This record gives sequence, C-alpha cells and structure tokens, in this order.
Amino acid sequence: KECSVFFRSQSTWNQQSVRNEGDRIVFHIPAVNREMEYYFSAGRTLSNKGRLMPIDPPSLVEGQVTIAPPSYTGLPVQNLDRLRPFAVPEGSEISLSAKASISLVSAILVYDDFTQSIPVQGDSFQTVMQVGQTGELSYRMEDEHGLIGRSRRYRITAIPDATPTLEVIHPKLISTMPGDM
Repeated sequence: KECSVFFRSQSTWNQQSVRNEGDRIVFHIPAVNREMEYYFSAGRTLSNKGRLMPIDPPSLVEGQVTIAPPSYTGLPVQNLDRLRPFAVPEGSEISLSAKASISLVSAILVYDDFTQSIPVQGDSFQTVMQVGQTGELSYRMEDEHGLIGRSRRYRITAIPDATPTLEVIHPKLISTMPGDM
C-alpha cells in the first residue's frame, strides 16, 4: 500500500511520501521550528493525529568566572560576570559557574585534551580548576532527552611567571674598604 505522512505547520497541511523499509517507515519532514500536527495514511486507513514539538539541545545562558592568582603574586581575586576569553598568571585557580538553557543530566568541562565530569544541579553547574598552560575551555552538556549541546570555546591565556629580580636595600653596599682591613 502507498503510505503518506501529512503534517501541518501553521494552517497548511502538507503531504510527504513514506518509504517502507522492512519493519520501519522512512520519511522526510523539512526543518521543524515550531509545533506541528501530523498523521499517517495507508490506503484508506488514517492514524490518529499526533503533535511534534521541536526542542533545542542545551546551551549556556549564563557564566561567571572567579580568578584567584597565586598568593605570591600579590594580585587580587578578580570576578568576571560572563564567560569570555581571559588571561591569568600561571598557577591561578579559576572557579567557573554556569547555567544552561534547560535542566541537565550531565556536564563535562573540556580544556584542550583534558576532560572532567562536573556535578550538575538542575540547569546549573560549577567547577574549579588550576591553569598551568594556555588552552581553550568549553563545556559539553546533556539534557534529559539525550540531546548534547556544546558551548563555544573560550581561550584562557596563561601568563608565565617573570624571572625574579632582587635589590639589596639593607645593609648598604660598601663601595670603599678602610685601609687597615
């Protein structure tokens, strides 16, 4: 029997042929960007109507970074109110907090070739890492539907320590020696 799927997006019903491939049917529906209704027909038999609701994979909607440089640098803790590329002294500890567009079942921090699972709480997650080298940070997130979302990549530049210099301020250097020494 010839089979078709009928779908309605907005007010117009469209028909698409269906191929029978053994125990399954295959059909193509153009990009779905809004809710739509559908039903199948096979000969004179019609299925019940169903609804298709498009869903997007998770994405980052908020992110904050707290940068704690090594204490010996004397630099203050810095807070960034959004995720963006940034530079830090080598050895800095960074705390990352983020919020996704939907509730998550898992999140993974990716820093170049290093990956770390992050505990999630609903749509939020946070982690702490130490920056030892320049690299690119991103997140991989999975929602309850099994959809995988990836954040953009954020470049973190590690600023190497400068070679220390010393200046003797006490005692004063002696430029001449007394004659009897």
